[in-house]
Amino acid sequence: MNFETAFREYFEDNNFIQKCSHRIWPLNIIFVAPDKTTDETQFDLHPEDVDWNNCACKDLEQCWHDFCLENNFDENSIISIELDAHEM
Repeated sequence: MNFETAFREYFEDNNFIQKCSHRIWPLNIIFVAPDKTTDETQFDLHPEDVDWNNCACKDLEQCWHDFCLENNFDENSIISIELDAHEM
């Protein structure tokens, strides 16, 4: 799935909206690498960058796009997005 869909589904399903918007969260993106293995990367989620009304974050979407471009990964390879459980 693409970033926009994965991000929206995670935050809508987990009722996260603004309940912890005062801190930066490590956001894990789990995806299928070109060699068909599962891989993971992490970006910092800054709550002030999130459009909470639409459950979207264009800044992180751009980070994902750049990451995929630099590594020749498919942008639609996301399996899931989740907040780092160790930080919650």
